[in-house]
Amino acid sequence: MKAILRPAWRRILSIAIALLVHSSLAAAASPVEYYLMAGFVGVNSEARGVSVRGWDPLTVVGTVDNPQTKAACWIRTSNIWITHELPGFAAGLESWANAVEHLPVNQGEWTLVVGSAMDAAGSLRPVRWENSPTIPWTQHPLMTLDGGTGEANTLFLPDDTPLPAFIAGWAGKFHPITQNQIRTVALWKTSAAGDFIIEPGYPEGFESVAHIISSPGSPGVLFVAGGGEIATGEWRPQLWRSTDDGQTWSNQEIPLPVGATEGEVVDGEHEVGHWLGAGYSHWPSGQTIPIVWDLDTTTRPETWIIHEMPLPSGAEGGQNSFVHKLPGGLRMYGNSVLRTGLPDALGLWFDEPAGWTLYEPAEYLLNPEVGIPSGAAATDKYGRIAVQFHWPQTGGTPTASSHAGTHAGLLIPSLATAVGNRSTPRLIAMSASPNPFQSGIRIGYTLPRDARVTVTIHEVSGRMVSRFDQGPVTAGEERIVRWSGLMPDGARAASGIYFVRVATPHEIATIKVVRLD
Repeated sequence: MKAILRPAWRRILSIAIALLVHSSLAAAASPVEYYLMAGFVGVNSEARGVSVRGWDPLTVVGTVDNPQTKAACWIRTSNIWITHELPGFAAGLESWANAVEHLPVNQGEWTLVVGSAMDAAGSLRPVRWENSPTIPWTQHPLMTLDGGTGEANTLFLPDDTPLPAFIAGWAGKFHPITQNQIRTVALWKTSAAGDFIIEPGYPEGFESVAHIISSPGSPGVLFVAGGGEIATGEWRPQLWRSTDDGQTWSNQEIPLPVGATEGEVVDGEHEVGHWLGAGYSHWPSGQTIPIVWDLDTTTRPETWIIHEMPLPSGAEGGQNSFVHKLPGGLRMYGNSVLRTGLPDALGLWFDEPAGWTLYEPAEYLLNPEVGIPSGAAATDKYGRIAVQFHWPQTGGTPTASSHAGTHAGLLIPSLATAVGNRSTPRLIAMSASPNPFQSGIRIGYTLPRDARVTVTIHEVSGRMVSRFDQGPVTAGEERIVRWSGLMPDGARAASGIYFVRVATPHEIATIKVVRLD
Protein backbone atom coordinates (compact mmCIF):
# COMPACT_ATOMS: atom_id res chain seq x y z
CA MET A 1 0.00 0.00 0.00
CA LYS A 2 1.24 3.47 -0.81
CA ALA A 3 2.12 5.92 1.93
CA ILE A 4 -0.27 8.72 2.80
CA LEU A 5 0.41 12.32 1.75
CA ARG A 6 3.64 13.81 3.02
CA PRO A 7 3.35 16.66 5.58
CA ALA A 8 4.18 19.28 2.94
CA TRP A 9 1.12 18.26 0.95
CA ARG A 10 -1.08 18.34 4.04
CA ARG A 11 -0.25 22.02 4.43
CA ILE A 12 -1.66 22.78 1.00
CA LEU A 13 -5.14 24.18 1.26
CA SER A 14 -7.45 21.84 -0.63
CA ILE A 15 -10.33 24.14 -1.39
CA ALA A 16 -13.53 22.28 -2.09
CA ILE A 17 -15.96 23.25 -4.80
CA ALA A 18 -18.55 25.52 -3.16
CA LEU A 19 -21.65 25.35 -5.32
CA LEU A 20 -24.62 27.37 -4.18
CA VAL A 21 -27.39 25.97 -6.38
CA HIS A 22 -30.93 27.18 -6.85
CA SER A 23 -33.64 25.06 -8.43
CA SER A 24 -34.78 25.96 -11.92
CA LEU A 25 -38.36 25.17 -10.97
CA ALA A 26 -40.55 28.10 -11.92
CA ALA A 27 -43.10 27.42 -9.17
CA ALA A 28 -40.81 28.21 -6.25
CA ALA A 29 -37.19 28.73 -5.33
CA SER A 30 -35.37 25.64 -4.16
CA PRO A 31 -35.74 25.01 -0.42
CA VAL A 32 -32.23 23.51 -0.38
CA GLU A 33 -28.75 24.87 -1.00
CA TYR A 34 -25.86 22.46 -1.38
CA TYR A 35 -22.09 22.28 -1.19
CA LEU A 36 -19.94 19.66 -2.85
CA MET A 37 -16.67 18.89 -1.07
CA ALA A 38 -13.96 17.67 -3.45
CA GLY A 39 -10.98 17.46 -1.14
CA PHE A 40 -8.67 15.73 -3.63
CA VAL A 41 -9.17 15.62 -7.37
CA GLY A 42 -10.36 12.37 -8.94
CA VAL A 43 -11.01 10.36 -5.78
CA ASN A 44 -14.14 9.16 -4.02
CA SER A 45 -15.20 10.83 -0.78
CA GLU A 46 -17.97 10.28 1.75
CA ALA A 47 -19.68 12.54 4.31
CA ARG A 48 -20.64 10.98 7.64
CA GLY A 49 -21.21 13.81 10.13
CA VAL A 50 -21.85 17.54 10.42
CA SER A 51 -21.18 19.92 13.32
CA VAL A 52 -24.14 20.64 15.58
CA ARG A 53 -23.09 23.86 17.34
CA GLY A 54 -22.84 27.24 15.68
CA TRP A 55 -23.29 28.34 12.09
CA ASP A 56 -19.77 29.36 11.10
CA PRO A 57 -17.25 27.74 10.87
CA LEU A 58 -19.20 24.97 9.22
CA THR A 59 -17.67 21.53 9.74
CA VAL A 60 -18.25 18.19 7.96
CA VAL A 61 -16.42 14.90 8.50
CA GLY A 62 -16.15 11.69 6.53
CA THR A 63 -13.55 9.95 4.37
CA VAL A 64 -11.40 10.58 1.31
CA ASP A 65 -9.84 7.84 -0.86
CA ASN A 66 -6.30 9.10 -1.36
CA PRO A 67 -5.52 6.36 -2.40
CA GLN A 68 -6.50 4.52 0.80
CA THR A 69 -9.66 5.46 2.67
CA LYS A 70 -8.66 8.14 5.19
CA ALA A 71 -10.68 10.06 7.78
CA ALA A 72 -11.22 13.65 6.66
CA CYS A 73 -12.56 16.88 8.10
CA TRP A 74 -13.78 19.75 5.94
CA ILE A 75 -14.02 23.17 7.63
CA ARG A 76 -15.58 26.21 5.95
CA THR A 77 -14.73 29.72 7.13
CA SER A 78 -15.89 32.76 5.12
CA ASN A 79 -17.09 30.42 2.35
CA ILE A 80 -13.66 28.82 1.91
CA TRP A 81 -13.44 25.07 2.46
CA ILE A 82 -10.20 23.52 3.76
CA THR A 83 -9.70 19.75 3.77
CA HIS A 84 -7.83 18.12 6.66
CA GLU A 85 -6.70 14.51 6.35
CA LEU A 86 -6.75 13.06 9.87
CA PRO A 87 -3.85 10.89 11.08
CA GLY A 88 -4.36 7.11 11.31
CA PHE A 89 -2.35 4.57 13.27
CA ALA A 90 0.36 4.44 10.60
CA ALA A 91 1.04 5.26 6.97
CA GLY A 92 -1.09 3.22 4.60
CA LEU A 93 -3.69 2.19 7.18
CA GLU A 94 -7.32 3.15 6.59
CA SER A 95 -9.57 5.24 8.88
CA TRP A 96 -13.12 6.62 9.00
CA ALA A 97 -14.65 9.70 10.67
CA ASN A 98 -18.29 9.43 11.79
CA ALA A 99 -19.23 12.46 13.93
CA VAL A 100 -17.94 15.90 14.89
CA GLU A 101 -18.42 18.67 17.46
CA HIS A 102 -16.99 22.13 16.75
CA LEU A 103 -16.83 24.82 19.45
CA PRO A 104 -15.60 28.41 19.65
CA VAL A 105 -13.40 28.71 22.75
CA ASN A 106 -11.26 31.46 24.23
CA GLN A 107 -8.13 30.27 22.45
CA GLY A 108 -9.90 29.81 19.08
CA GLU A 109 -11.85 27.01 17.41
CA TRP A 110 -11.77 23.52 18.97
CA THR A 111 -12.84 20.38 17.08
CA LEU A 112 -13.51 16.83 18.27
CA VAL A 113 -14.01 14.03 15.70
CA VAL A 114 -14.78 10.36 16.44
CA GLY A 115 -14.66 7.28 14.24
CA SER A 116 -12.44 4.25 13.70
CA ALA A 117 -9.09 3.24 12.21
CA MET A 118 -7.40 0.00 11.17
CA ASP A 119 -4.39 -1.11 13.19
CA ALA A 120 -1.37 -2.99 11.87
CA ALA A 121 -3.10 -6.33 12.55
CA GLY A 122 -6.08 -5.33 10.38
CA SER A 123 -8.47 -4.82 13.32
CA LEU A 124 -10.96 -1.96 13.50
CA ARG A 125 -10.28 0.25 16.55
CA PRO A 126 -12.32 3.16 18.01
CA VAL A 127 -10.60 6.55 17.76
CA ARG A 128 -11.12 10.20 18.60
CA TRP A 129 -9.26 13.10 16.97
CA GLU A 130 -8.78 16.52 18.56
CA ASN A 131 -7.66 19.85 17.10
CA SER A 132 -7.26 23.45 18.28
CA PRO A 133 -4.90 26.36 17.57
CA THR A 134 -2.55 24.95 20.24
CA ILE A 135 -3.10 21.24 19.41
CA PRO A 136 -2.48 19.90 15.87
CA TRP A 137 -4.71 17.09 14.67
CA THR A 138 -3.99 14.39 17.24
CA GLN A 139 -5.28 10.82 17.25
CA HIS A 140 -6.34 9.20 20.54
CA PRO A 141 -7.26 5.47 20.47
CA LEU A 142 -10.21 4.74 22.75
CA MET A 143 -10.25 1.90 25.27
CA THR A 144 -11.68 -1.45 24.15
CA LEU A 145 -13.13 -4.57 25.74
CA ASP A 146 -11.73 -8.08 25.54
CA GLY A 147 -12.28 -8.27 21.77
CA GLY A 148 -9.87 -5.38 21.19
CA THR A 149 -11.96 -3.88 18.39
CA GLY A 150 -14.67 -1.25 18.09
CA GLU A 151 -16.01 1.87 16.43
CA ALA A 152 -17.14 5.28 17.69
CA ASN A 153 -20.36 6.35 15.96
CA THR A 154 -21.53 9.50 17.71
CA LEU A 155 -20.65 11.95 20.50
CA PHE A 156 -22.28 14.35 22.93
CA LEU A 157 -20.88 17.31 24.88
CA PRO A 158 -22.88 17.99 28.07
CA ASP A 159 -21.73 21.65 28.09
CA ASP A 160 -20.52 24.18 25.55
CA THR A 161 -16.93 23.51 26.58
CA PRO A 162 -14.22 21.15 25.30
CA LEU A 163 -14.32 17.89 27.24
CA PRO A 164 -15.60 15.96 29.03
CA ALA A 165 -17.46 14.25 26.18
CA PHE A 166 -19.54 11.11 25.86
CA ILE A 167 -18.91 8.92 22.81
CA ALA A 168 -21.15 6.00 21.80
CA GLY A 169 -20.67 3.07 19.44
CA TRP A 170 -19.68 -0.56 19.83
CA ALA A 171 -16.78 -2.62 21.15
CA GLY A 172 -15.77 -6.18 20.35
CA LYS A 173 -16.48 -8.87 22.90
CA PHE A 174 -16.18 -12.65 22.85
CA HIS A 175 -19.34 -14.76 22.75
CA PRO A 176 -19.35 -16.85 25.96
CA ILE A 177 -20.27 -20.08 24.15
CA THR A 178 -18.93 -19.90 20.61
CA GLN A 179 -15.97 -17.67 21.55
CA ASN A 180 -16.58 -15.69 18.37
CA GLN A 181 -16.22 -11.94 18.64
CA ILE A 182 -19.47 -9.95 18.58
CA ARG A 183 -20.35 -6.27 18.76
CA THR A 184 -21.66 -4.95 22.08
CA VAL A 185 -22.93 -1.44 22.78
CA ALA A 186 -20.22 0.77 24.30
CA LEU A 187 -19.99 4.26 25.77
CA TRP A 188 -16.76 6.17 26.32
CA LYS A 189 -16.33 9.11 28.65
CA THR A 190 -13.31 11.17 27.68
CA SER A 191 -11.73 14.09 29.50
CA ALA A 192 -8.41 15.87 29.88
CA ALA A 193 -7.63 13.45 32.71
CA GLY A 194 -8.09 10.39 30.47
CA ASP A 195 -10.64 8.10 28.81
CA PHE A 196 -12.56 5.13 30.11
CA ILE A 197 -15.18 2.77 28.68
CA ILE A 198 -18.67 2.00 29.99
CA GLU A 199 -20.89 -0.95 29.05
CA PRO A 200 -24.54 0.19 29.18
CA GLY A 201 -25.44 -3.49 29.24
CA TYR A 202 -27.22 -5.99 27.01
CA PRO A 203 -28.06 -9.70 27.36
CA GLU A 204 -24.84 -11.69 27.32
CA GLY A 205 -24.06 -13.28 23.98
CA PHE A 206 -26.26 -11.03 21.82
CA GLU A 207 -24.99 -8.27 19.53
CA SER A 208 -25.86 -4.61 20.06
CA VAL A 209 -24.67 -1.21 18.85
CA ALA A 210 -25.30 2.49 19.65
CA HIS A 211 -25.82 5.14 16.96
CA ILE A 212 -26.99 8.20 18.91
CA ILE A 213 -26.54 9.77 22.35
CA SER A 214 -28.51 12.73 23.71
CA SER A 215 -29.79 14.35 26.90
CA PRO A 216 -33.00 16.15 27.90
CA GLY A 217 -30.86 18.75 29.68
CA SER A 218 -31.05 17.33 33.18
CA PRO A 219 -27.64 16.89 34.84
CA GLY A 220 -26.46 13.31 34.52
CA VAL A 221 -29.39 12.11 32.37
CA LEU A 222 -28.32 10.38 29.14
CA PHE A 223 -30.22 8.54 26.39
CA VAL A 224 -28.41 6.13 24.06
CA ALA A 225 -30.20 4.48 21.13
CA GLY A 226 -29.36 1.96 18.43
CA GLY A 227 -30.19 -1.68 17.86
CA GLY A 228 -29.72 -5.11 19.34
CA GLU A 229 -30.19 -8.77 18.55
CA ILE A 230 -32.91 -10.74 20.36
CA ALA A 231 -33.23 -14.49 21.04
CA THR A 232 -34.91 -15.17 17.69
CA GLY A 233 -31.92 -13.63 15.88
CA GLU A 234 -33.89 -10.57 14.74
CA TRP A 235 -32.54 -7.03 15.10
CA ARG A 236 -34.70 -4.64 17.14
CA PRO A 237 -34.43 -0.91 18.02
CA GLN A 238 -33.12 -0.30 21.55
CA LEU A 239 -33.02 2.57 24.05
CA TRP A 240 -30.63 2.80 27.02
CA ARG A 241 -31.04 5.38 29.81
CA SER A 242 -28.90 6.61 32.68
CA THR A 243 -29.74 9.12 35.42
CA ASP A 244 -26.34 9.12 37.14
CA ASP A 245 -23.95 10.35 34.43
CA GLY A 246 -23.51 6.91 32.89
CA GLN A 247 -22.71 4.87 36.00
CA THR A 248 -25.82 2.65 35.79
CA TRP A 249 -28.16 1.94 32.89
CA SER A 250 -31.60 0.58 32.06
CA ASN A 251 -32.50 -0.87 28.66
CA GLN A 252 -35.77 -1.28 26.77
CA GLU A 253 -36.82 -2.47 23.33
CA ILE A 254 -38.42 0.29 21.26
CA PRO A 255 -41.76 -0.75 19.75
CA LEU A 256 -42.07 -1.43 16.02
CA PRO A 257 -45.15 -0.98 13.82
CA VAL A 258 -47.52 -3.96 13.91
CA GLY A 259 -46.27 -6.50 11.39
CA ALA A 260 -42.67 -5.29 11.26
CA THR A 261 -40.04 -7.86 12.24
CA GLU A 262 -36.83 -5.85 12.58
CA GLY A 263 -35.63 -2.26 12.91
CA GLU A 264 -33.04 0.10 14.30
CA VAL A 265 -32.62 3.68 15.54
CA VAL A 266 -29.93 5.58 13.64
CA ASP A 267 -30.40 9.16 14.83
CA GLY A 268 -32.42 11.27 17.26
CA GLU A 269 -32.62 14.29 19.53
CA HIS A 270 -34.37 15.76 22.58
CA GLU A 271 -36.89 18.51 22.93
CA VAL A 272 -38.77 19.54 26.07
CA GLY A 273 -40.67 16.49 27.30
CA HIS A 274 -39.95 14.41 24.20
CA TRP A 275 -37.30 12.09 22.84
CA LEU A 276 -37.35 11.84 19.04
CA GLY A 277 -35.74 8.90 17.27
CA ALA A 278 -35.51 7.99 13.60
CA GLY A 279 -34.56 4.81 11.83
CA TYR A 280 -36.22 2.03 9.90
CA SER A 281 -38.43 -1.02 10.18
CA HIS A 282 -38.12 -4.17 8.08
CA TRP A 283 -41.14 -6.19 6.98
CA PRO A 284 -41.53 -9.88 5.98
CA SER A 285 -42.23 -8.71 2.40
CA GLY A 286 -38.63 -7.41 2.27
CA GLN A 287 -39.65 -3.74 2.23
CA THR A 288 -37.84 -1.31 4.54
CA ILE A 289 -39.88 1.66 5.80
CA PRO A 290 -38.35 4.79 7.39
CA ILE A 291 -39.74 5.26 10.89
CA VAL A 292 -39.90 8.14 13.39
CA TRP A 293 -40.51 7.47 17.07
CA ASP A 294 -41.83 10.18 19.42
CA LEU A 295 -41.50 9.27 23.12
CA ASP A 296 -43.54 11.54 25.38
CA THR A 297 -41.64 11.45 28.68
CA THR A 298 -44.21 13.61 30.53
CA THR A 299 -46.91 10.89 30.67
CA ARG A 300 -47.04 7.93 33.04
CA PRO A 301 -46.66 5.42 31.59
CA GLU A 302 -44.62 7.09 28.87
CA THR A 303 -46.30 7.23 25.46
CA TRP A 304 -44.74 5.93 22.25
CA ILE A 305 -45.99 7.37 18.94
CA ILE A 306 -44.78 5.67 15.74
CA HIS A 307 -44.79 7.45 12.36
CA GLU A 308 -44.27 5.50 9.15
CA MET A 309 -42.89 7.86 6.50
CA PRO A 310 -44.63 7.74 3.09
CA LEU A 311 -42.58 6.38 0.18
CA PRO A 312 -42.71 7.47 -3.47
CA SER A 313 -44.35 5.21 -6.03
CA GLY A 314 -42.14 2.25 -6.84
CA ALA A 315 -39.74 2.82 -3.95
CA GLU A 316 -38.51 -0.09 -1.87
CA GLY A 317 -37.53 1.88 1.22
CA GLY A 318 -34.22 2.54 2.90
CA GLN A 319 -32.34 2.30 6.18
CA ASN A 320 -30.63 5.69 6.55
CA SER A 321 -33.43 7.69 8.16
CA PHE A 322 -32.59 10.60 10.44
CA VAL A 323 -34.36 13.28 12.41
CA HIS A 324 -33.94 16.89 13.46
CA LYS A 325 -35.96 20.04 13.93
CA LEU A 326 -35.59 22.99 11.64
CA PRO A 327 -35.59 26.40 13.37
CA GLY A 328 -39.16 27.21 14.21
CA GLY A 329 -40.20 23.69 15.02
CA LEU A 330 -40.88 22.25 11.55
CA ARG A 331 -39.68 18.65 11.68
CA MET A 332 -37.83 17.24 8.72
CA TYR A 333 -36.68 13.68 8.17
CA GLY A 334 -34.65 12.10 5.41
CA ASN A 335 -33.63 8.71 4.15
CA SER A 336 -32.05 6.95 1.23
CA VAL A 337 -34.92 5.89 -1.00
CA LEU A 338 -34.07 2.74 -2.93
CA ARG A 339 -35.48 1.98 -6.39
CA THR A 340 -34.71 -0.99 -8.57
CA GLY A 341 -32.21 -0.09 -11.29
CA LEU A 342 -31.83 3.53 -10.22
CA PRO A 343 -29.36 5.32 -7.92
CA ASP A 344 -30.40 5.95 -4.35
CA ALA A 345 -32.19 9.28 -3.98
CA LEU A 346 -32.58 11.42 -0.88
CA GLY A 347 -36.12 12.10 0.33
CA LEU A 348 -37.17 14.95 2.61
CA TRP A 349 -40.28 14.59 4.77
CA PHE A 350 -42.05 17.63 6.22
CA ASP A 351 -44.61 17.48 9.03
CA GLU A 352 -47.23 19.76 7.50
CA PRO A 353 -50.78 20.56 8.70
CA ALA A 354 -52.28 18.12 6.20
CA GLY A 355 -49.91 15.33 7.27
CA TRP A 356 -46.49 14.05 6.28
CA THR A 357 -45.38 15.23 2.83
CA LEU A 358 -42.50 13.68 0.90
CA TYR A 359 -40.31 15.80 -1.37
CA GLU A 360 -38.00 14.11 -3.87
CA PRO A 361 -34.84 15.44 -5.58
CA ALA A 362 -36.71 16.65 -8.67
CA GLU A 363 -38.75 18.90 -6.38
CA TYR A 364 -35.87 20.54 -4.52
CA LEU A 365 -32.61 20.10 -6.43
CA LEU A 366 -31.84 20.14 -10.16
CA ASN A 367 -28.24 19.90 -11.33
CA PRO A 368 -27.59 16.68 -13.28
CA GLU A 369 -23.94 17.58 -13.87
CA VAL A 370 -23.18 17.26 -10.17
CA GLY A 371 -25.17 14.14 -9.45
CA ILE A 372 -27.98 12.88 -7.27
CA PRO A 373 -27.82 13.43 -3.49
CA SER A 374 -28.16 10.15 -1.63
CA GLY A 375 -26.99 8.28 1.43
CA ALA A 376 -27.99 10.81 4.08
CA ALA A 377 -25.73 10.31 7.09
CA ALA A 378 -26.40 12.99 9.73
CA THR A 379 -28.02 16.34 10.48
CA ASP A 380 -27.58 19.15 12.97
CA LYS A 381 -29.90 21.61 14.70
CA TYR A 382 -29.71 24.03 11.75
CA GLY A 383 -31.08 21.45 9.32
CA ARG A 384 -27.77 20.87 7.55
CA ILE A 385 -27.54 17.34 6.14
CA ALA A 386 -24.33 15.43 5.44
CA VAL A 387 -24.95 13.39 2.27
CA GLN A 388 -23.24 11.59 -0.61
CA PHE A 389 -23.49 12.74 -4.21
CA HIS A 390 -23.30 10.05 -6.90
CA TRP A 391 -20.96 11.15 -9.69
CA PRO A 392 -22.86 11.02 -12.99
CA GLN A 393 -21.26 9.64 -16.13
CA THR A 394 -21.63 11.58 -19.36
CA GLY A 395 -24.58 10.57 -21.55
CA GLY A 396 -26.96 7.66 -21.32
CA THR A 397 -29.97 6.99 -19.13
CA PRO A 398 -29.37 7.58 -15.39
CA THR A 399 -29.09 4.20 -13.70
CA ALA A 400 -27.27 2.89 -10.66
CA SER A 401 -24.42 1.65 -12.84
CA SER A 402 -24.04 5.02 -14.59
CA HIS A 403 -22.88 6.64 -11.35
CA ALA A 404 -19.26 5.60 -10.93
CA GLY A 405 -18.34 7.21 -7.62
CA THR A 406 -19.35 9.50 -4.79
CA HIS A 407 -18.53 12.94 -3.46
CA ALA A 408 -19.06 14.19 0.07
CA GLY A 409 -21.76 16.81 0.12
CA LEU A 410 -23.83 19.04 2.38
CA LEU A 411 -27.45 20.08 1.94
CA ILE A 412 -28.69 23.21 3.69
CA PRO A 413 -32.46 23.85 3.76
CA SER A 414 -33.06 27.51 3.10
CA LEU A 415 -34.94 29.21 5.93
CA ALA A 416 -36.47 31.91 3.75
CA THR A 417 -37.84 30.01 0.73
CA ALA A 418 -40.92 27.95 0.12
CA VAL A 419 -41.46 24.20 0.05
CA GLY A 420 -44.65 23.64 -1.91
CA ASN A 421 -47.21 25.98 -0.38
CA ARG A 422 -45.51 26.10 3.01
CA SER A 423 -42.90 28.68 4.05
CA THR A 424 -40.08 27.47 6.25
CA PRO A 425 -39.97 29.79 9.30
CA ARG A 426 -36.95 31.92 10.10
CA LEU A 427 -35.16 32.16 13.42
CA ILE A 428 -36.45 33.88 16.55
CA ALA A 429 -33.57 35.62 18.34
CA MET A 430 -33.55 34.92 22.10
CA SER A 431 -31.43 35.91 25.11
CA ALA A 432 -31.59 35.36 28.89
CA SER A 433 -29.66 37.15 31.63
CA PRO A 434 -28.36 36.65 34.15
CA ASN A 435 -28.00 32.94 33.41
CA PRO A 436 -27.65 31.17 35.83
CA PHE A 437 -29.94 33.31 38.02
CA GLN A 438 -31.24 33.37 41.59
CA SER A 439 -34.13 35.76 42.21
CA GLY A 440 -35.11 36.73 38.68
CA ILE A 441 -34.21 36.52 35.00
CA ARG A 442 -34.62 38.85 32.00
CA ILE A 443 -35.76 37.10 28.81
CA GLY A 444 -35.41 38.98 25.53
CA TYR A 445 -36.71 37.96 22.12
CA THR A 446 -37.04 39.44 18.62
CA LEU A 447 -39.33 38.09 15.88
CA PRO A 448 -38.60 37.88 12.15
CA ARG A 449 -42.29 38.64 11.38
CA ASP A 450 -45.30 40.22 13.10
CA ALA A 451 -47.15 37.68 15.22
CA ARG A 452 -48.99 36.99 18.45
CA VAL A 453 -46.61 35.55 21.06
CA THR A 454 -46.85 33.33 24.12
CA VAL A 455 -43.83 32.88 26.40
CA THR A 456 -43.86 29.85 28.71
CA ILE A 457 -41.43 28.42 31.28
CA HIS A 458 -41.09 24.63 31.56
CA GLU A 459 -39.41 22.16 33.86
CA VAL A 460 -37.17 19.52 32.26
CA SER A 461 -40.11 17.08 32.39
CA GLY A 462 -42.08 19.44 30.15
CA ARG A 463 -44.50 20.68 32.86
CA MET A 464 -45.30 24.39 32.44
CA VAL A 465 -44.55 26.51 35.52
CA SER A 466 -45.23 30.02 34.18
CA ARG A 467 -46.95 31.67 31.21
CA PHE A 468 -46.83 35.17 29.70
CA ASP A 469 -49.32 36.11 26.94
CA GLN A 470 -47.63 38.87 24.96
CA GLY A 471 -50.32 39.56 22.37
CA PRO A 472 -49.32 41.08 18.98
CA VAL A 473 -45.58 41.75 18.62
CA THR A 474 -43.89 43.70 15.80
CA ALA A 475 -41.05 42.10 13.82
CA GLY A 476 -37.59 43.43 14.62
CA GLU A 477 -38.66 44.91 17.97
CA GLU A 478 -36.98 43.36 21.03
CA ARG A 479 -39.49 42.46 23.73
CA ILE A 480 -38.61 41.73 27.35
CA VAL A 481 -40.22 39.27 29.78
CA ARG A 482 -39.10 39.03 33.41
CA TRP A 483 -39.61 35.85 35.42
CA SER A 484 -39.24 36.11 39.18
CA GLY A 485 -38.53 32.39 39.56
CA LEU A 486 -41.88 31.71 41.24
CA MET A 487 -44.11 28.68 40.67
CA PRO A 488 -47.90 28.97 40.07
CA ASP A 489 -48.55 28.53 43.81
CA GLY A 490 -46.17 31.36 44.69
CA ALA A 491 -43.40 29.09 45.97
CA ARG A 492 -39.81 29.64 44.86
CA ALA A 493 -38.80 27.40 41.94
CA ALA A 494 -36.31 24.68 42.84
CA SER A 495 -32.72 24.91 41.71
CA GLY A 496 -32.18 23.28 38.33
CA ILE A 497 -32.67 23.58 34.59
CA TYR A 498 -35.70 25.24 33.00
CA PHE A 499 -36.66 25.91 29.38
CA VAL A 500 -38.05 29.22 28.14
CA ARG A 501 -40.26 28.77 25.08
CA VAL A 502 -41.29 31.60 22.73
CA ALA A 503 -44.16 30.46 20.48
CA THR A 504 -45.96 32.15 17.57
CA PRO A 505 -48.39 30.64 15.03
CA HIS A 506 -45.40 30.31 12.67
CA GLU A 507 -42.49 29.14 14.78
CA ILE A 508 -41.18 28.12 18.20
CA ALA A 509 -37.82 28.83 19.84
CA THR A 510 -36.43 27.51 23.12
CA ILE A 511 -33.56 28.54 25.37
CA LYS A 512 -32.20 26.75 28.46
CA VAL A 513 -31.82 28.65 31.75
CA VAL A 514 -30.51 27.56 35.15
CA ARG A 515 -31.75 28.67 38.58
CA LEU A 516 -29.38 28.46 41.56
CA ASP A 517 -30.21 28.93 45.25
